[in-house]
Amino acid sequence: MFRVTDEPDSPHVSVVLTGNRGICTYSRSGAYGGNPDDKRSVSHGCKSTGATSAWLKLEKRIDTITSYLGTANENGNVSWSKMYSVDAPFIGDEFSVGLAACSKRPYEMEAVFKKYSVESYFFPSAAPSVSVAPTAYVNSVDIGNVGVTGSAVKSSTGKMTVNGAGYDIWGNTDAFHFVKRPAEGDISVEMLVDDFISAGNWWAKGGIMIRDTLDPRSMHYSLYMTMKGNSLANQYRSCTGCGSGHSNMPSVIDRSVWLKIIKIGNVFEAFFKRIGDAQWSKIGVTKTINFSSSSFYVGIAVTAHDSGKLAELRGSDIVVRPVK
Repeated sequence: MFRVTDEPDSPHVSVVLTGNRGICTYSRSGAYGGNPDDKRSVSHGCKSTGATSAWLKLEKRIDTITSYLGTANENGNVSWSKMYSVDAPFIGDEFSVGLAACSKRPYEMEAVFKKYSVESYFFPSAAPSVSVAPTAYVNSVDIGNVGVTGSAVKSSTGKMTVNGAGYDIWGNTDAFHFVKRPAEGDISVEMLVDDFISAGNWWAKGGIMIRDTLDPRSMHYSLYMTMKGNSLANQYRSCTGCGSGHSNMPSVIDRSVWLKIIKIGNVFEAFFKRIGDAQWSKIGVTKTINFSSSSFYVGIAVTAHDSGKLAELRGSDIVVRPVK
């Protein structure tokens, strides 16, 4: 399933194995027949009536989502046959992908999935080439005038590699690459940075960020690894388009370290933990920042401090948890 939100009436495109209709492709645009109050899903057709197992695939190319039915040979290689294509601009650029199961009855049913994977496609080619499999879809974007396009890839083991250019995350506007996901409420954001590699500038930065919007002038609160000599950096912008702030940091020269930010209400705090440590250590400044709405973004931020080069952060997949 491709799905925009977790709401029950969210737009989606899905391919499913049903109980008696076979393998069916469904979608909900969020406005059936152009009526914004009509949230019905529609069927685009079903095939293989009576099937009890199946190889299924959904492929998104720009605004077109296509369903496929697979056939495996004796060696386990799968060949794919196109089923239906859905014109789906309603899915947009920010969505979730995953597995779905529904019993359609007031009792539980069980679906068993095997060999599930999500692969990234790289545009602008109309016929995309698949990245080294399996690499997961990563929702990332360049913010500001970066000069060189950034990228983000997640391996099958959960390791992240994020490349970003841009002159800096500083002053009253930013230029960097951002691995982003929407969030709300009180949260904790953490990740293990395995290494950070600069193209040469000591003020290249890579780490975690909570950000109000995707505007280059947006408010944010961040904790970065920098290059040798600058240690960790807790930096922030407390109003849209105003100057940035920096907290004097203790010397942390480890090239592999845990980073964490906690947001409770409008109050932000930063922490770090060396490999092998049991406890988090407070770092930086406790800051009150009033975001513009209850929704915001969390993720991984990387800037090379150079619009003509890329810096690279390597680490484990970011973890976002609610704070109770």
